[in-house]
Parts: sequence; C-alpha cells; structure tokens
Amino acid sequence: MRKISFMLAAALLLSCCFPACADTVFDLGSSKYALSGQTAFVSISPEAVNTVKSGIFGANTSYIGGGYGLYDEENRCFNDALLEKLTQSGVTHVRLPGGIEGDYFHWYECVGPVESRLAQINCFSSEYPTYTYKNGEPYDVLFGPDEWFELCRRTGSALTLQLNAGNGTPQEAADFVRYCLDSGVEIESITVGNEVCMAAEKVAGIRVTKSADEYIEFYEEVFRLLDDETKRELAERGIPFGCIGIPASHPLNRERSWDSAVLKALGDKTDFIDVHIAYSPYYVSGNRNDEIIKCLLASSELVRRHLKTELTSIERFAPSVKIAICEHGPLGAIPYSAGMAGGLYLASFFQLILNEEKVISADYLPLTNHPAANNLLGYYNELGQSVFFDNVVTHIFRMYSEQIGRSVLRTEISGAKTFSSVSVGLMSAVRNVPEADAALYYDEEIGSGTLFLINKAYSENTVFDVTLPFDDIRIDSVTEMFTPNNTMYNSYTRPELVKPIDHSAECAGDSEGHMICTLKPVSLLKIDFTTPNLRSQDS
Repeated sequence: MRKISFMLAAALLLSCCFPACADTVFDLGSSKYALSGQTAFVSISPEAVNTVKSGIFGANTSYIGGGYGLYDEENRCFNDALLEKLTQSGVTHVRLPGGIEGDYFHWYECVGPVESRLAQINCFSSEYPTYTYKNGEPYDVLFGPDEWFELCRRTGSALTLQLNAGNGTPQEAADFVRYCLDSGVEIESITVGNEVCMAAEKVAGIRVTKSADEYIEFYEEVFRLLDDETKRELAERGIPFGCIGIPASHPLNRERSWDSAVLKALGDKTDFIDVHIAYSPYYVSGNRNDEIIKCLLASSELVRRHLKTELTSIERFAPSVKIAICEHGPLGAIPYSAGMAGGLYLASFFQLILNEEKVISADYLPLTNHPAANNLLGYYNELGQSVFFDNVVTHIFRMYSEQIGRSVLRTEISGAKTFSSVSVGLMSAVRNVPEADAALYYDEEIGSGTLFLINKAYSENTVFDVTLPFDDIRIDSVTEMFTPNNTMYNSYTRPELVKPIDHSAECAGDSEGHMICTLKPVSLLKIDFTTPNLRSQDS
C-alpha cells in the first residue's frame, strides 16, 4: 500500500485553516419510495490501495459469426461502424478465439488464404448464430487469427490469447504463441486453455476436459516447448503467461483440489491463474422477479468469496502468482440482467476487483450481438440495416474504464442496511449483503477524481453521508443511472430507454468535502470533481 504524496497532505493541511461551510446535499431520492431508516456512512482516506489497471477492461468475443458481427462474413470485410463503437466503448483488449470454442480450435488450419482454411468443430452449433440440429457441426473460419490481428490494429485493442488445451497439442499451442508474437500486435496476456477444468463436454465423442494432473502435464509441455527466444520476448514485452483455475468454492468445480494442485506444480512457470468466478445468475428456473433482481444485486458478494478462496490458495502455494478473471458479467435472466440490476452487479464487481492488487485483468462476456446475453455493444442488423445502441452495461463499463491509471483510495462503509438473496441459477443464497457500496478513483497529477455511490436497496431511498479526504473541491458533473422499473432495458427497438441522467446543472459547484446524498433504489450516482488546492500547488 502507499500514501498519496506530500502535495495532498499539504493541500489538506492548508484547507484546515479555513472555516467549514455547510454540507453539500444532493437529494435525488423519489417520493415514490420510503426512506431507509439507516444512513450509509462513507469515509474515504487519502491512502491508495491500488491503481486502476487497463487490463481490467477486456471483453470476450469469438471466431464464430465473425466475432458476432465485428467481421462481415458474407461480404468478407470488417464492420467499420461496429469497430468504431468498439473503439469508443472503453474496451482495452479482446479475448479470442472465444472461450469454450477455443478448446476445439486449431489455429494453424485457420490462417492464410480463406480458400485453404479447414472448417473447425463448432461446439455451439445448435445455438446462435448457426442453429444446427446438434453441436459439433463444421464451421468455415473467415474470422481467423490473421483477421484478429487486423481487428487489433484497426481499433487499437490488445489481443488476449487463449490456447487450445482441449483437443489441441502442446506443440500447436507453443507454435501459436510464436505466430502471434510475430504479428507485432499488442498482446495483453496468454492463457493455456479455458474451461477444461469443468465437467461438461459440449460435443459428443470429443473429450476436451482434463483432470488436474492431465492439465499440469499439458501445460508443462507447452512451457518446455517455448524456446528461450520466445520466453525472453514474452518477458521483454511484459506479456504474462498463465494457467487456468477454478476455486473450490465454485459450484462448477468437479475437482476440489484443482487450484492447489495446479498452483503447487506450476507456480514457478505461470504469471497468473485465470478463473471463472463472476457470472450471474447464468440461468433462471422458477424464481420470482424480486428474487432475480436481489440475486444480481448480491452477486458481487459471491465473487468476493470466490476471490478470497483464490487468494488464500495463492498465498499458500504460489505467492507471486496474479489473478485474471477470464469471463464475467450479468448473463442470462433477461430482462433483469440487461437492466439496472445487471448494471449494478457490473459496477460492484469493478469496485471489488479494483481494490485487489492481485487481479490484473478481466474479460466481459459477451462483447456484442448475442441474443441471449447482455451485450457490451448493442448491435442489430437485419436486411442490411444496422442499429447501434448502448446497453446499461455499456454506460457502466465506460464509466469505470475512464478511471484507468487513477489511484483507488481506501474506502470504508458502515451503518447501511443489509439484505439477503435466495439461490438463483448458479448463484447460491447470500445473507447480510450491504445495501450501500462506494468507491473513489483519483488522479493526483491533475487533481481530478470520481466518486461512485451505489444503492442496492430494492425499494427504498438510501442516504449516504460521505466524508472525502479533501476539504476543497469543485464538483464538475453529477450523473445518475436509474430506471423506475427494473425490467426496463435498451434494445434495437428502444435504443435510448435507459441512459445516464445529467444533474450537473443543479448540482455542480464548490464543496468542502462532506456530502449528504440521497439515492433512489437500485441506482448509481457518479460525481466527478477537481481539487483546486492541488492544482494551485502544481502551478
């Protein structure tokens, strides 16, 4: 941990010389809802616990469907309009070949002239976008590694590479690393495998899952086959090389000792462990509307538990290893996951992992154009007519991505009410979830910060009593995310049903660092500010 520098301490001391003014009050509650009987007290110190890393803001796409729309397979060209949306989204890297399908993907059959490429096994054949009778049908790869490289060049995104640890060989995995390094594109990270640690097989007759011992043997052989030049280049370019894991606390874990075995065996050969710990709720079966919404609001606490389990294993078996979260997001349970409940899950997820120095990257799923998911880029195309729109998660993702490079200041919350959720989909029941969440990200060099407040109360306004580590700030903008109905979400037919609400006209102004903010239920408030004292010190 570290402290904000002397400039901040000097500014705080200087501000103490002046008399205090009245509290800054933002009453954004609604008379439609009762007021919570308990105030959430938020105390923020000048201590920086972490820095917002660019690697946290990745997204998962696929070679299938041209990256679900990024590449027009019919006309064999990029969808320039959608690529422009990608560049504006806050996404810093894209993960390919795309998850489960990557453990069936033979890269060397999918490069060079399209006419010479070989079709791959599509483990999602019976689902979007092909909808064949069963999984395992062949798929012609028009959006292969060469096109991925071009995507990165056009959008300025880095590539997060997943190697085939399913039906591939260690030699083809090692060769793929070399092929991608030679492309010259920026590479965020490289992981051996995806979900081979889980129980399900997607295609009958083709085994891709592995035991921990089988995976360790595979990984070690890949690592051995990487020549010294390749290992040196990975190190010089700062490209971490990782293994996959699944904490014992996860409901899809079929081998409870997986992480301990993998970390003990590979701790000196891996930079990070890539884990699936952050989907919610994945599916719904017979749950009431309020149960689904509360599940989404509580799900970041389950991520916290899984993360704690992972951190404990790392500390015990391989203390130098970092954590990547390969897929995350509010998945399934449309319309609830596509509305504010899903958006607040994403916001609380970011606030959780941005506090943890060990977490170096994360990939939202999906990036775009899957009809059963909460897409980061809203996009619909029919008969050549395209509609682009921002989902709730689009706005939330961009808000937090804008914090890259800032310090994460230590934040303590007390006094808030708690709630409990029931089991929904993959998510178990959670008790005593705080209704209030908060975070502050600060750029000391320019004296600029952003405060986030989240009210997870299902049907009550909540008062936040916020004490900042600054006694003299200028509030530049105040933005609210809220919907009066938790089933409201954006779509191609209603692309702007939910959007940020700007309260800057009535809320901007000077403040002495103590705020009383009332938030509506299931809402987020974003307050951007500058610290004039720090700016004057710089000058």
